[in-house]
Amino acid sequence: MTRSRGFTLIEIMVVLMIMTVFLSIVILGFDRIESRRVEQQADELVMWLKYVADSSTFDGVVYGVDLTSETLQAYGYERGRWSQVVSMEVFFVKAPIEIYFQTKQNVSVISASIESNKEDIPVVPELVFMPGGTVEPEGKFIVAAKQQRPISIYWNDNGALESRVGND
Repeated sequence: MTRSRGFTLIEIMVVLMIMTVFLSIVILGFDRIESRRVEQQADELVMWLKYVADSSTFDGVVYGVDLTSETLQAYGYERGRWSQVVSMEVFFVKAPIEIYFQTKQNVSVISASIESNKEDIPVVPELVFMPGGTVEPEGKFIVAAKQQRPISIYWNDNGALESRVGND
């Protein structure tokens, strides 16, 4: 009797099981990498916001933060006008992460023209840090990426920045 060449059903099922396990490990690894990116971006945002808040307190200057689709930029309010703070680095949002700022209430922020070498378009900061340690308006940042649980960054009752997973 000659034995035919080929794979048995059991051999094919074992190979499929091994491939399934390998694929699930790879997919979970990519998910963890994306989750770490969101956490890292949230940590960097917390540090940057703390730096702006501390600078406002120590310098005795009102600082505003302008939010664009890709950056957060600090502006100082002195002598009745907003001007870009060159000593503070621009905070860049790394793709594919998105950052949102949600306010608890609709509050208008101090409005004035901003001196800029590039354009004379006035920018109104969405977030203002007062020298006394307060932040206006009340709200929270949401740091998120697709398929990931968002991280909320907010000011607690004591005025300290906190972050937690979820946007509740």
